[in-house]
Amino acid sequence: AAELIAAGRKPEEPVALISDATTAEQQCRVTTLAGVAAAARALSAPGPTLIVIGPVVNLRRTVASLQQVAPFVPVPALRALPLSAGGQF
Repeated sequence: AAELIAAGRKPEEPVALISDATTAEQQCRVTTLAGVAAAARALSAPGPTLIVIGPVVNLRRTVASLQQVAPFVPVPALRALPLSAGGQF
């Protein structure tokens, strides 16, 4: 973060840290570039974490209603017909 700020990014620029994405243990911490180090240390389970920087972080509330609340249940894959059997796209 310090390097981004030194390169001209604003310290108040929003940052989201999303750990354990798509699982029941998902955590999302929204902070700023200035506060991202402390937020990263506060994650309870440091594992794979997505880091999102910039105005797109502010869209989180807009798309929250689209967030999946139940665990993902895979749908059986469709069986593709071989091209020799007349399967086409």
